[in-house]
Amino acid sequence: METINKVDKVDKNKTVTLTLPVNPPKGLLVSMAMRMDHSFGLEQQEMIGFKVGLSKNEKIQLLKDMRRVYEEIIGTGFYKGNSEEKYASMFLED
Repeated sequence: METINKVDKVDKNKTVTLTLPVNPPKGLLVSMAMRMDHSFGLEQQEMIGFKVGLSKNEKIQLLKDMRRVYEEIIGTGFYKGNSEEKYASMFLED
């Protein structure tokens, strides 16, 4: 198995091993949140009758969700290597 430090050099057909901290870096969680909702980086404000950006509570909830995703990735969530078949059977194709 190949170990790498930079994800941008990964051949998507190979298996790689990454060393990840159990507790995710705060910056990573924010980056993940911004990827899920680009308005995460905006201060909430009213513009011409509609809301732009997220409230503090919405941001906190999104960060909690990103922590849950991270837990799944590092193997401390519901998914374990031996549960692949169970979860793969629920996968939906578009």
